[in-house]
Amino acid sequence: MPPLLALFTANPTLEMLRAAAATLSAFFRASPFPAVDPDIPVLALLLRLNHCDDALKSAVVVVSNLSGGSNSETIQRICHSEIISALVSLFQHSTALIQREALGTIFNIVAALDSQHTQIVVENGVLPGLFRLLTNTEDSEVMKKICQIVFNIAVLDRSSVIESGITKHIIHLLNLNDTEIKTYALRTIFTITSEQNHDHIRLLVSQGCIEGLSNVLDPTEGDIVLAALGVLEVIFEVETNGGGEDFPYRRMFIQAGGLQQMDEAVFTHADDHDINLRYDRIIMGYFKDS
Repeated sequence: MPPLLALFTANPTLEMLRAAAATLSAFFRASPFPAVDPDIPVLALLLRLNHCDDALKSAVVVVSNLSGGSNSETIQRICHSEIISALVSLFQHSTALIQREALGTIFNIVAALDSQHTQIVVENGVLPGLFRLLTNTEDSEVMKKICQIVFNIAVLDRSSVIESGITKHIIHLLNLNDTEIKTYALRTIFTITSEQNHDHIRLLVSQGCIEGLSNVLDPTEGDIVLAALGVLEVIFEVETNGGGEDFPYRRMFIQAGGLQQMDEAVFTHADDHDINLRYDRIIMGYFKDS
């Protein structure tokens, strides 16, 4: 391994760089990995390549595979290197494989729900990077992975997610005709609202959350209906606890056609105990006189 790694810092030709990167990738293609020490600084250097996409692909695959392993020490070294910032820059790469592998590495890190590692990821600008990517991508797999990453970050750090502005684009995903994407987006929104922070919920509502939730109350998708009702229940509860007699969130829901959509969805799932339970709580608690 040392002679192979030495090639990357010896001004190799383009062909030699491709071959060396492909060889390195072969070592870490499948678990269990060989008992060799992956040179993290060299991998970070390779991720900054801008003149050889083949070598860059090999490097990002190696890092993704390493992050998906069970070696916590390797994850720690990745987090405390230049790799995270390099991965963030790759979110804007034109090659889909490179984008996806970069996202996969970040997901592997935050999915462990380690607060220190998540903080490092956030400090390296992952959320603004995801914001830009989600604004421009039409790749459904990329959208799903972004939602998964934001969901895991939100479990530990809702404030950073809110401050990044990415929730506006996640709410927009509720309008897509893709059940998986809508499910991932709802999980993320529910995680943010579950803290019942009035300021956070006010922001989500201003970004179109209630209209989006009304749209996803599709009678054909029971799991999505249940998740959407869960978010709506939290929103209406926070509004009620805030005091006052004017309830704009409820009026917005009615104006968006949400009440009718909800009635139709619950009628379709009359045998679903959980959906009916949430529906009853919402109607009796917030729309009894509607």
